[in-house]
Amino acid sequence: MNSEGRTYQFLALSMASECFVHAMCNEINERMPQLGNRSCSRLVAELQFLTNILKLYLRRETLSHAADVRDRLRDRTQNRDVGPDGLRAIEELERLGRVYVLCLGD
Repeated sequence: MNSEGRTYQFLALSMASECFVHAMCNEINERMPQLGNRSCSRLVAELQFLTNILKLYLRRETLSHAADVRDRLRDRTQNRDVGPDGLRAIEELERLGRVYVLCLGD
């Protein structure tokens, strides 16, 4: 434990999570003009999944930045992702999320 009462594992996960989410958001921002509706829908679900799983390790600023990127992606989809393909992707991410929660849990 460090002087703030946090474990080094927590600090390592926080640093890795911050870097990963920032890198993903930056990459999405760079590629957003070329993304189609289906790609945007998938990225909305994946970004939501990541922020839900990693929120314990992320700062408020990072969560806000990810939410802004997710909202811009959602605006690009024009709410056309309500079909069964969108639901299937979300269900797959939810199953994967349960595995991650088990692995990251204390």
